[in-house]
Amino acid sequence: MAGILEDYLNAMVEKYRAYYDVERDKVVGGRKLAIFARSKIRSEKYFITKSIPLYGFENYQYGLVEAAEKIVDEPDVNSFTTYLKSLVDELVEPHDEHMSSCLDGILVTTAGFTPAAISTGQKFKYGRMFKFGFAGWCDIRLVLVDLAQGRVFTNRRGREIENYYRPADTRGLRDGS
Repeated sequence: MAGILEDYLNAMVEKYRAYYDVERDKVVGGRKLAIFARSKIRSEKYFITKSIPLYGFENYQYGLVEAAEKIVDEPDVNSFTTYLKSLVDELVEPHDEHMSSCLDGILVTTAGFTPAAISTGQKFKYGRMFKFGFAGWCDIRLVLVDLAQGRVFTNRRGREIENYYRPADTRGLRDGS
């Protein structure tokens, strides 16, 4: 099963590389992640010339992938979501041009999830506004990837990115198709 996990993680690194700065086996917030990916998009509006900016805003996105080779249960999912919430203060720096930050927490396992873990993950919700929204907001999207069954479970916000993390979607990258 370790080969399946490594193949999946390598495929995810390749998918991330197009738009993210990617690091493997990075310690973030005291916890070792299999993949840490970060993206920053800055948009500006100008008046006549670029030397006269009217406004600008920035959007950040983080991919935080943790891998396990065991059955993941409810305490494991709770621990991961608590960890993700703690990273908001570490990773998000609200300022006047900060529009949004998304922390995508991806928990991958080769042995599956207990029904309680799936239920806990699907019910997870986190959103935070900074300075009443004037300094942007942050959302956490949770994705549980079961490589044994080839299934993906998400919280409500995670549905937006569910297909990106489907194990079947990464096979084409491995096979070169």
